[in-house]
Amino acid sequence: MSDPKKTVHLKVNDTGPSPVLSLKNGDGTIPDLASSTQWMHITLENGTKVTKSEVAPVAPTTDGKVRVTWGTADWPAGGGSLYASPDELGGRDEIEDHKFEIEVLWTGGQRITYPNDREGYTLHIEADIADGT
Repeated sequence: MSDPKKTVHLKVNDTGPSPVLSLKNGDGTIPDLASSTQWMHITLENGTKVTKSEVAPVAPTTDGKVRVTWGTADWPAGGGSLYASPDELGGRDEIEDHKFEIEVLWTGGQRITYPNDREGYTLHIEADIADGT
């Protein structure tokens, strides 16, 4: 079973914090992330799909932990599409919750998506007062 409901919090245009997620298989075992590649797949509230490749295992790989790194390129000002604009959300100031998963592909071809015992984790993006978003 994956860890309890996980929510990652960000403000628009922030590049930190870089959350560390603990991955667990459906049977409760911890995956060894050696020789694997990870991605974060996000479904925004407006239905837009975003894939981040800035996901990496945290040493030791046998602990099944990954770190997600945010960058300026994730946000619209940097050419990204990490959030829906307030106009798309009916003018609300708060950017809503989005669902995400971590996909792991091992060199042997095995592919597992986490969490694998429910729909996904939650990414909560809050408007930034200073940026006016």
